[in-house]
Amino acid sequence: MAGIVRRIDELGRIVIPKELRRTMRIRDGEELEMNQVSDNEIIIKKFSQMQALQALAEGYSKVLFDLCGVQIMIVDKSKVLTHEGGKESKEGELISNTLFSVLQDRKQTFANENIRITKNDSGYSEDVYIHPILAGGDLYGGIIAVGAITNDIKSNIKVAGYCLASQLE
Repeated sequence: MAGIVRRIDELGRIVIPKELRRTMRIRDGEELEMNQVSDNEIIIKKFSQMQALQALAEGYSKVLFDLCGVQIMIVDKSKVLTHEGGKESKEGELISNTLFSVLQDRKQTFANENIRITKNDSGYSEDVYIHPILAGGDLYGGIIAVGAITNDIKSNIKVAGYCLASQLE
């Protein structure tokens, strides 16, 4: 596979092509992480502060699943970080464009219709509750619950979302 070639300008900048930015959901102002892997190779990837909270997110997922008894997923803006209670783990799967759009609305959302959480999903026939994780006005990810959603479950997820957000500020 041939890569895309770009020149570095006099200030050391390179332009990431629009098509790559679109498919990878890289937005203006978003942080990228660069790592040197050899004398002539650099890897550039999206940076996720939520990824840094992986262990904490796993703990919250397990507690919420035990407490609520419904599937729990914690996502960043690109992929599923943790998944508890499902038949097949969705960890590491890319989130769907639909879920990304819902998260970008920055509102708690309850859907009792067929919503895709990951790109590989065919959709859920159960209730889906989506709580965005916001810190300092910025979107970092979300907590998703799938199953019979009650007000108590919504409250528990809301608290977990605020606790995770407090770690990002």
